[in-house]
Amino acid sequence: MRNAIIHFCSNANTCYKTHFQHGLVRFARTNGWRLVSIDAKPTPAIRRLIPRLLREYTPLGAITTFHEGVEDAWPDDLPCVWVDTYPRVRKAQEATVYADNVAIARMAAEELLRDHTPRTYACFSLPNISWTCERAQTFAEAIRAAGCTCRIVNIAISDDNFSLCTQLVKKALRDLPRPLGVFAVNDQMANQVMLAAEMLGLRVPEELSLVGVDNDEALCLSGPTAITSIQPDWDRCGWLAGEALQQMTL
Repeated sequence: MRNAIIHFCSNANTCYKTHFQHGLVRFARTNGWRLVSIDAKPTPAIRRLIPRLLREYTPLGAITTFHEGVEDAWPDDLPCVWVDTYPRVRKAQEATVYADNVAIARMAAEELLRDHTPRTYACFSLPNISWTCERAQTFAEAIRAAGCTCRIVNIAISDDNFSLCTQLVKKALRDLPRPLGVFAVNDQMANQVMLAAEMLGLRVPEELSLVGVDNDEALCLSGPTAITSIQPDWDRCGWLAGEALQQMTL
């Protein structure tokens, strides 16, 4: 197939996925590319699938929002753009496009500190994921620089057990002093925090103030109290990923 580009896309964050794809599709149409989108699959399935994709589409390169499986099976000499993911295996032709997680975390700290109400602070994060760790650490540093205390709470749970995640967040919230300011590393986590707060009967914003990331209306507006959320420019990120791949295919 002429000018085929393989797009490995994670389905974990629908808002991110939609806006990123919009930017990438605009770039692809402008440059005459044919996108072949492959949703995230278990690592062994991706490893088995890639040789067939290479035979059937003879792609110019790939853009991927996850590295599991791709880093092992994608050819070293074929361009690959990593988006907000950090592979262990490096390629001869590769580029990386990622969100400014430092800026996102600092914006969250500024928003939560804005009301000047004496609070303790916490970041609800996911363990061992590079972008969440960067957001959590930067947020904690900004809060501590303002003379306040901050705790990083890692919720180690997979996306397929929603109820257990809520219970873990609820337990953590119950043990934290109030009034409390919370930065959730994405809106999925922010939604869990808000659900847990409602179960505990916490008053928002008097006892709990909350900021998430992605501005996903399906999550931020799903309850009686809207969640404040930072919206990264994922549309622009999709366009930049296309530009990065184009530079390697010229």
